[in-house]
Amino acid sequence: MSEILASAPLVIGLPVYNGGTYVSGAIDSLLRQSFRDFVLFISDNCSTDDTSRICRAFAESDSRIVYFRHPVNCGVVANFTFVLQRSSSEFFMWAADDDRWAPHHLERCIAALKSDEKIGLAMSNLDLIQHTTDGVVSTGRTVILPSMSNRVLKNAFIRLIDFTANAIYGVFRRRALEEVFHDVELFDLSDVYLVNTIALKWKLFVSSDFSFMAGTRRSEADMHRALSPDRLHYGPFVRRSIATLFRELPLPQAVLVSTALLARVGIYEAERASSRRLGSHRP
Repeated sequence: MSEILASAPLVIGLPVYNGGTYVSGAIDSLLRQSFRDFVLFISDNCSTDDTSRICRAFAESDSRIVYFRHPVNCGVVANFTFVLQRSSSEFFMWAADDDRWAPHHLERCIAALKSDEKIGLAMSNLDLIQHTTDGVVSTGRTVILPSMSNRVLKNAFIRLIDFTANAIYGVFRRRALEEVFHDVELFDLSDVYLVNTIALKWKLFVSSDFSFMAGTRRSEADMHRALSPDRLHYGPFVRRSIATLFRELPLPQAVLVSTALLARVGIYEAERASSRRLGSHRP
């Protein structure tokens, strides 16, 4: 398995658990990419539905697919980490079973990474999609701010403006990802922390189109409740972020950005509170 995972410039890690309803669409979307020089590494976390049958069938039909099934469920974080640690390609991307990608998505991301050695992460703007009984429906679009400056301080402030959690599903330069991923645990806004930390050393490229489609599985009301719990625990995010800023930036800049970070967290929570209030008044 390790030889195959090292044979292509890009490995796409797809951790999955009981994704039988959606995973065939994700695999098909990836196999239709115009950029074809990749290995799709599917890590099945001991699913109890028909995920295994679906993934094995795809693996038998396309040599670019590596399928692995854990004998016991190792947990979400461990499975997420597993696909990265077992691969060694120059570029890496995580994929979710309910996400979809336009056929040119990988081609544009890889082209950007190859065009500038300082780019550590490449992605596109975001199209939110919902899986319904009538098919896939777009529920809104999000423009993601690129941070492409040669000035670290400017990139740090851009990432504070744009708390981009979905950027973790972009295409990484492995070197950039491995510099920070070993320090990441599961906590509220840990995905934002990862992207913000990478931006202190690397550029983040965003294609102007909406070729990445982030999937949701539940009704709009259910998703609103799931993504907007009454309270997030910002402590670990703030502590880790400030420690990283003081480690990576000169002292005056670290103080400046840390102060802005605290203000940004307050704004973020206020936005969430407003969103919850609006949601509670929906018919």
